[in-house]
Amino acid sequence: RAYFRENAPKFEVLDPLVNLDERQLTYEKLLDLMQREPELVGFYMAGGGIEGAISALREEGSGQDLVAIVSEMTPQSRGALADDILTMAVGTPMRRLCQELIMAMERAIKAGVAESPGQTF
Repeated sequence: RAYFRENAPKFEVLDPLVNLDERQLTYEKLLDLMQREPELVGFYMAGGGIEGAISALREEGSGQDLVAIVSEMTPQSRGALADDILTMAVGTPMRRLCQELIMAMERAIKAGVAESPGQTF
């Protein structure tokens, strides 16, 4: 939000929608958003309910040129990417995450907790 306020003041960032990670609620909220905001250019789904967003886009979003980004690669999001319904899926590298977690725990046991553990991704 701060970036857009500073660098693109004419670009309006809407408030987040609460979807409780539920497919049906996500579907309903996204349909409503697309109807209420004809100038909507895109959205990011940060949590669950991806299937509801995909259903809403398949039903109503074909006439809109929306950038649609979801937080995980699932069979549904993979299909929606192939069908050009979604623009991007941000996938968490679970194998790498788990490996690095185990290594960090081993280091903490041997040498104590690091002052600055850092962030890998």
